[in-house]
Amino acid sequence: MYRVLLIEDEAQLLENLAENLSFEGFEVYTAGDGWAGVQAAVEQIPDIIVCDLMMPELDGHGVLLELRSRPTTSHIPFIFLTARAGIEDMRKGMNLGADDYLAKPCSHDTLVNTINARMAKYVESAGRYERTMEILETALAQQHEASQLKTRLLSMVSHDLRIGLTSILSSEQLIKNYDHKMDIERRTNYLLRIERNVHQMLTMLDDLLMVGEQEAGGVVLKIDVIDLYILSRDMSSDLASMYGDSHNIELNAQTGVDYLIEADERYVTRILMNLLSNAFKYSDEGTTIRMELIAHEDSVKIVISDQGIGIPTSDLDALFDIYKRAGNVGGVRGKGVGLAVVKQAVDMHNGNIEVESVEEEGTTFIITLPRKHSVSEKEETKPVTAQ
Repeated sequence: MYRVLLIEDEAQLLENLAENLSFEGFEVYTAGDGWAGVQAAVEQIPDIIVCDLMMPELDGHGVLLELRSRPTTSHIPFIFLTARAGIEDMRKGMNLGADDYLAKPCSHDTLVNTINARMAKYVESAGRYERTMEILETALAQQHEASQLKTRLLSMVSHDLRIGLTSILSSEQLIKNYDHKMDIERRTNYLLRIERNVHQMLTMLDDLLMVGEQEAGGVVLKIDVIDLYILSRDMSSDLASMYGDSHNIELNAQTGVDYLIEADERYVTRILMNLLSNAFKYSDEGTTIRMELIAHEDSVKIVISDQGIGIPTSDLDALFDIYKRAGNVGGVRGKGVGLAVVKQAVDMHNGNIEVESVEEEGTTFIITLPRKHSVSEKEETKPVTAQ
């Protein structure tokens, strides 16, 4: 039976609803106010949520916006249950992403039937999505025509972009509607969430554009002299700022050494951005991401290490194949394009990339690119730490 989260600030009504739904066989979780409801939804990930509209501090609209802004809860069917059932309230709730709207007093049978009907639609939709994924994976495995693959890939990318845009819009609405109730920390978290989603969407689009250029055979490298240390330092600082205090980033380099390379800055930036972003996505908060530059006479090595989930040994051989993802990534968003772009970019610059990984311990990528100048000996660690 389905797992239902009830959010209602009237204690007696909450108890009655919970008892009735439990009697029908539902697994019921309860919360007595909006913020408690958000926390319960994040922790329990229920199958469906029934939420009162009129609540102090965070009302039902705020709860819905908060949950729609989070990738882990944005998909959960949401039903409003309230005494205020005017047309404008219903329209606002539906525009924010609610699935249904029930007016108090609501009969026991009506509530149960509505929950079952909404879950039936959700299960049907989820089934179609799973079938689409199976079709896509089969098509990729059998190397179907490129046009079919691209069409289906575009559908999946659109899905991820929709999630990102929903999170951005919901966070913006929360700031606009509840700014007067927010402290600085909460407001900053919403702004960082917006920034991270924009970054993820831009990265996805940039990767797809680079894949398209490769397949069309129209890539012309714009070679410039690049200071790899400055580029790495700036990118580490940008990501540290974007992800707040979730991780530490350490950049280790040698003093008295130039890290100049002749390369296309767009592609070198994409190499660093994709590998560092993956390190953030696939490692726990509080862990350290290390980036080291090692200069040799004719080359520079870039070593990026995390303390994340690692990569199964069985997936290493196909790791850089386009549209391939490791089998242990779970629900982390991605389409298996980023590492393929990294490999292509390294190859175009006559470089080399290696990977070392142990599941549940972490992953290290080692990129070698041709170097322009000679090296001195003195070494110094220069950490860049997320604040």
